Amino acid sequence: MMKNLVEEVGRLLLKEKLTISVAESMTGGLLSEKLTSISGSSGYFMGSVVVYSYYAKERLLSIPHNIIEKYGAISKEIVELLARNVSDLFRTDIGLSVSGNTGPISQENKPIGVVYSGIYFKGDSKVFKEHFSGSREQIREQASDKILERLLEFLKGGQ
Repeated sequence: MMKNLVEEVGRLLLKEKLTISVAESMTGGLLSEKLTSISGSSGYFMGSVVVYSYYAKERLLSIPHNIIEKYGAISKEIVELLARNVSDLFRTDIGLSVSGNTGPISQENKPIGVVYSGIYFKGDSKVFKEHFSGSREQIREQASDKILERLLEFLKGGQ
């Protein structure tokens, strides 16, 4: 991760007076750690949840079990709901979410390295699908950096 990426995101969130919250699965808190790694992040970062299991997704962020069964936790539909529901939970302007497969085996018929991420803002959701390669840790790093890049594009008006 480039520190200046996080600093730029933070600067724009503060400038626009926007708050943010995060729902993470496969990154296990790494995205939140990056967002809070710079001074002043308390001005925009309101909180996060690591919803690694189906149970956590259902219980903490009210994702319906039948939706997880239908689409799988690694899906556009779930990431969209996670971003919206975490924004609702923390009452933030922006909700971020990420879910994917870091290996060592494919899950839900999704290959290792597939990652879905989402940005929710004022009733609109954007979902992105990426495919990364490398070790488990490399996939987590790449995924968290990519969602930060997507967030920066969004904040700069490239929605």
